[in-house]
Amino acid sequence: MSGGKTLEDLIKEHKDTDDQQQQPMEVDRHETTEEKKQREARLRAFQARTSNPRTINDAKLKVEKSSPYKSSGGTRENMMEGRARALLNKKNQLEESILKKEMQEKKNLEKKRELEEEAKLYRTESQIERANKMIDRLGDPNRNQGVGEDSEEELDQPDPFLELQECISEVLYEEFLDLNQDTHISLIDDDDDIDEDTSKKEDDQDIVKFIFSDLGRVIRAHKHVLISKMPLFKSMLSGNMRESSTRQIEVFDADFEPYFAFVEFIYTGAIKKLDSNHLIELLELSDRFCAEDLRELIAEKLIENLDPGTIKDILEVAHHYKLSTLKQECWRYAKLNRTSMSRYGVFKVLDPQDVEMIKRIDT
Repeated sequence: MSGGKTLEDLIKEHKDTDDQQQQPMEVDRHETTEEKKQREARLRAFQARTSNPRTINDAKLKVEKSSPYKSSGGTRENMMEGRARALLNKKNQLEESILKKEMQEKKNLEKKRELEEEAKLYRTESQIERANKMIDRLGDPNRNQGVGEDSEEELDQPDPFLELQECISEVLYEEFLDLNQDTHISLIDDDDDIDEDTSKKEDDQDIVKFIFSDLGRVIRAHKHVLISKMPLFKSMLSGNMRESSTRQIEVFDADFEPYFAFVEFIYTGAIKKLDSNHLIELLELSDRFCAEDLRELIAEKLIENLDPGTIKDILEVAHHYKLSTLKQECWRYAKLNRTSMSRYGVFKVLDPQDVEMIKRIDT
């Protein structure tokens, strides 16, 4: 091919161009003399450090100090054994601490029981001493023989006989509460459901049990207290009835709470706070046992419980048991609170005669 380049000439030119472009890169790949000297100096320093025995030992000690398994033996087995001993000691210390705490709690409980028994004994001894003093005063032949100023001073003093009665009532009520610390039973005729002290009191003091079979509950009370306060109990517990020999009265037609409040009233002459439903049940018991004083107390409590939600039931009870004072208080309450009574629609469910009386009653 004349006047032009052959294929071999083109290949040669291309190869020469590549050689020119790659030549600077070859120069860059070679390190300079200065860099070579620095590299050789670092290599000699490293060899000097690694070949020095002292440096090697220092490195080993540093590793051992930072190891969590360090022990006097130095071997891994000794390290693990030391760790196990440390954990065992910690476990023993924890168990010892728990044991000390339990023993301290037990001592505190025993001390508390001792203090309670001491306080109870002191209270009983104090009441007995007080009763003995009043008995001495009752037996004093000169008690009512004073004249003039002495007799007036004697009149100003409280009657020791009444004080004696109050003291005896307090003691009996406290014994009643002690007997009923646990009112739950598992079996009616099983004596294991009460402790030994309670069982002894029942035998010594002639205790009567009110059994609530369906509820698994029991109330214990003094037989002579029930007989002296309620004629119906006297006929049940002193005659030829089964309750007289068994000293057990089955209760099927009353809840436990109102019946317990009823027995408490026999001891104290007072009733504790109850809701309206229980008060109505207690009123039924008072009517059954002809306890007029209890009826009056319940009427007062029902008046305190009056509100738009209870007035209808309380009015029905007042009509049924003919409690005129309770009826009048219900009418008076309804008239004074007629706004709230109307809001809740109470007048619509009341008896028309009651609505008429509410309009007429004076406030």
